[in-house]
Amino acid sequence: MATVGAIYSMFLDALKFDATRFKRTAKDSVKIGLVGCILPSVVTSTLLLLLGLGGAIHGLGPAPAGTFYLTITFSLTFFPVVAQAMDELNLMTSELGQFAMSSAILNDVIFWFLIALHLIFTKPDATYRIESFISVFGLILFTVYVIRAIMLSIVKNIPQGQEAKEVHVVAIQLGVLVMAFISNALGTAPYAGVVLLGLAIPGGPPLGAAIVHKTEYLVSQILMPMFFFYVGYRINLYSIHDWMRFSILQTIIIMSYVSKIVAVVAAAMWCKIGFKNGRRLSMAMSVKGIIAIISYSRWRTVKLIDEQAFTQIVLSMLGMTMIATPLLRFSYNPKIRLGASTKRPRFRSIQSIPSNFETFRILCCFHNQESIRNLITLLEALYPTLASPICAYVVHAVELIGRAAPLLVPHNKLKHTNTPTHQMIQAFENYSDNSEGLVTIHAYDMIAPYKSMHDTIIRLAQDKVVPLIILPFHDHQGTVDLTLIASIRQFNINVQTNSPCTVGILVDRDLSSRLRLTSSSFNVAVIFIGGADDREALAHAARISGNPTVGMTVFRIILRGDYDLVMVGRRHVEMSLRDEEMAVFMEHPELGVVGDMLSSLDICDGMVNVLVMQERRGLGCGAFRSDSARVS
Repeated sequence: MATVGAIYSMFLDALKFDATRFKRTAKDSVKIGLVGCILPSVVTSTLLLLLGLGGAIHGLGPAPAGTFYLTITFSLTFFPVVAQAMDELNLMTSELGQFAMSSAILNDVIFWFLIALHLIFTKPDATYRIESFISVFGLILFTVYVIRAIMLSIVKNIPQGQEAKEVHVVAIQLGVLVMAFISNALGTAPYAGVVLLGLAIPGGPPLGAAIVHKTEYLVSQILMPMFFFYVGYRINLYSIHDWMRFSILQTIIIMSYVSKIVAVVAAAMWCKIGFKNGRRLSMAMSVKGIIAIISYSRWRTVKLIDEQAFTQIVLSMLGMTMIATPLLRFSYNPKIRLGASTKRPRFRSIQSIPSNFETFRILCCFHNQESIRNLITLLEALYPTLASPICAYVVHAVELIGRAAPLLVPHNKLKHTNTPTHQMIQAFENYSDNSEGLVTIHAYDMIAPYKSMHDTIIRLAQDKVVPLIILPFHDHQGTVDLTLIASIRQFNINVQTNSPCTVGILVDRDLSSRLRLTSSSFNVAVIFIGGADDREALAHAARISGNPTVGMTVFRIILRGDYDLVMVGRRHVEMSLRDEEMAVFMEHPELGVVGDMLSSLDICDGMVNVLVMQERRGLGCGAFRSDSARVS
């Protein structure tokens, strides 16, 4: 069962791997990935060959095989391991996490390429090598042109918004064991076929996400603990005692880690990232995990290393990981940019935009179809003109499911045209084409965990010099899944807390329908009490006021200290909100809307004496009824 757990763990890691991400890897990430594996490989292999002559390194098997496997596992960084570590540290969407994962992708490609070559060309005779090469090559072709085609066909036949059928998920889960058996029978490691199968399945919804959702819990909570228990069982007390004393193998391990850190720091400084951030990046690139442990366990099984060497390698790996992760957690702030600072202007508010600045930049984030019409209506109300156009960066935010790493990519770089995301983006593009004013739309697809999604939005706003971010508010009255409402609201709070620019949250109640009903005019009210936030609202209103179809009214409320007593009526006939809508915003319904606001702790620290009056007669339609004041 321990082996089965390792097999399924490798399958899930391959399934979450985004192969298209390798094409988008930045040049700096390639530099760091190459330097970070070449220098440690040279150091490790040199030490193994020099110190391993004559069997000086106790516990290792044949010199060529031992040197090869130790070199690649000590020197390379594995993408799934880094992605999991960044997720646990809540750094997945940070610039450091993105850099580390992009650099590790190249290492994964190098690792599997070298493993395949080694398994083929280390066979005892030439005939066996040719047969192994043909077998492996045939398995790759079968996976790419048959299995991949079947998976794409399954995804194509799944209706939009629905999950994959249970029979497909079960068949793929059984197919993992079949591929492991086939690859093992062909003379390669059983993990080779499993990895190929995982890469052949499209990641994310609907198929990849369903497989991960229905498989990961069993693997992580039941099968993998068995694997770790088996690994721990093979580590004996005598080996641990020997590990406490320095040996030749342990010296090589330490030198390998040191060379890895030096190489990553040097490459980071080459890319102008800086010494401190380079040191943090080297910690992220030094994390080891399940792939390394699976490799070490297989070495021990095939007698490439003995129990003592296995213990030294595993405990050294755990020690390095235990050092790297706390250093990352406490020394890195996601707000810190890795690259060199630029001198371009960074407008932190609407008020900071100079009057001669031609383009008004705005970033709009949406989660589903519900918010699109209202965001478009708000853009139109901003009155785009040829003299003062609007540049809108619209981001479709999707929760990260079934993938190992987050994604932020311009929508026009994706080839899928029949997806819900494309249809929503098309609505913004249609508005841009048909708008009377000049509106430029830059659409992005963002896939990230909600707990760290704000880092991506904030970084995009900084890169595009955006002074205003608009986020839609979601509650139980909308069509968003109830399980996501809390996550979306926390995402909004995270953006408010960490954003360097102005953030607006749009609480809409079908704003676009109201505009259509009063197409000749659009009435806007601004309540101004004072403070930086109110001044931003006023600056935003100043731009909207240029629209000839918009009627603007500004209410200025002057507060002259703690009055001795404030008197207000409980009900207001002019207010058209319904009772159930009022209850959402009020803590004490018996005080009415204004009375509840004045009695809150947010007004003069809660020191206002309020007298709420209610006349005995009932009010007209739309008023707040007296029988609705109930304690919930």
